[in-house]
Amino acid sequence: MNEHIDAELIYDLAKLVQKHGPEAFEKLGSLLANSAFSLELSRVLREAGTIDSDPNGARKKHSSITKARNRISEITASDPERGTILTHLHELIAINKTVPTESLRDYANRSGMPRFSTSDRQRIAGRMLSLFADLPLDQLQKHADNLKRLSEESHGDRSLQGWANIIFDGNRKKTG
Repeated sequence: MNEHIDAELIYDLAKLVQKHGPEAFEKLGSLLANSAFSLELSRVLREAGTIDSDPNGARKKHSSITKARNRISEITASDPERGTILTHLHELIAINKTVPTESLRDYANRSGMPRFSTSDRQRIAGRMLSLFADLPLDQLQKHADNLKRLSEESHGDRSLQGWANIIFDGNRKKTG
């Protein structure tokens, strides 16, 4: 970082202390001691560096996935166990994208969620995460398990044995 950026960050922090008071920063300090919160904060800060800006420095409108990530951060601070599951779900459906978009839509419909008319994966993932954030822990864990299983089914067996089965089964079909 250069000195100009460092000075800007310090100035912005001073404005935040003035706006929110020192008690808020003491609470933040205690939250940072929580390892789950620290991991989530680290992820959010890394992603914040990739947010597009216009030439005047104004950020683009928040997407549903950004709102869901912010909500997950808040939940992680107050309920680390739920926050960890939500973070895992976020990685599974929004970052790794191992579940095809159509499969996400089908899963949401089968699970009784509102029907998603959009085909935009980020919107679907953001809305699903927002809905998951309101669920009790047992239901949240059930969705996490189901989506992990769906991810594994969609991803297929990519092991050496899995590829061998695909190659040899394909050859048998061609020659047989």
